[in-house]
Amino acid sequence: MREDKELYKEFLKSEEWQATRKEVWRRAKGCCECCGDSVANGETHHITYGGINQEGSIWPSGWLCRTDFLKYLCPICHGQIHNKRHPLRVDSLRAEMIRVFGSIHC
Repeated sequence: MREDKELYKEFLKSEEWQATRKEVWRRAKGCCECCGDSVANGETHHITYGGINQEGSIWPSGWLCRTDFLKYLCPICHGQIHNKRHPLRVDSLRAEMIRVFGSIHC
């Protein structure tokens, strides 16, 4: 598993990942896909890592660049989703924000 973390860190520096992030940003029109805020320096969130093989590895990387497994999020929403005490899924957090605020921006 430690090897996977190192491979993943390296992968995040790759041209393939940078192109994928840009594609997700374009799809979201620069808006957080959770709260709707316009955000220039958003974060790309994997809603699933999908391609875990029989040995428990996330490699090969093809699954990591599937845009249907990715969401463009502002740092606040991304942090809330990864909150260790109260983790939320993107759709759950988005639904709660709409319930509380009535709508979202973008």
